[in-house]
Formats: sequence, C-alpha cells, structure tokens
Amino acid sequence: MGSFSVILTFTIFFGSLVLIFWEKINRSIVAIAGSVLMIGAGKILDFYFYNEDLAIEAIGFNMLGLLLGMKILVFLLEPTGFFDYLAVLAARAAGARSNQAFRVNPATKDTDSS
Repeated sequence: MGSFSVILTFTIFFGSLVLIFWEKINRSIVAIAGSVLMIGAGKILDFYFYNEDLAIEAIGFNMLGLLLGMKILVFLLEPTGFFDYLAVLAARAAGARSNQAFRVNPATKDTDSS
C-alpha cells in the first residue's frame, strides 16, 4: 500500500506539472484539479496523509498575505510611473545615462532598450 500511494502521488503531481507547462489548459484549473485528485485519492483509497485538514494546514496563509499585499502595491504604484523612476535610478547608478538606457516613445509609452 505504501509504494502505491507514492506512485499515485508522483503521477498526480507530475501530471499536473506537465499540464501546467503545456499551457493548453488554464493553470488555475489544473492546480485545482490536481488538488481535488489528491484529496479525492486520499478519501477513496484511505491514505493517511491525504485529507482536508492536512490540505488546509499546508496552505501558507502568511505567504498568501504577502503575495496579496505585493499585488496591491504593484496595482497602485504602476500607474504612477514609480517603477519607471526606479529603473532610471538603477540605470544611473550603473553608470548609464538614463536617456540612452531607456528610450520611451511618448505616444505609446513603450520602452525601447536598444
């Protein structure tokens, strides 16, 4: 029973990774389907290490909070040009002149780094 559970876990995990890298199916759908398959396999086959409680414990809520906070900051700061300003500062600190390092087309706001 032990080796079967390891093989099943390996198959579900790497099958999910292959589908995510293949990018034919949305990666969110693949991730949710993989987690449902893992928990479903634990319920149906009565594996001791697959259950809802352990799945909830495995979620790092501190990391989710950090990622959510970073996304909110980027969402708020991006329209202000803050990251463009930081890029110019980094280029100047590296010894390049900012007008040569980043040529911006004012009509499209596209950066041409050539």
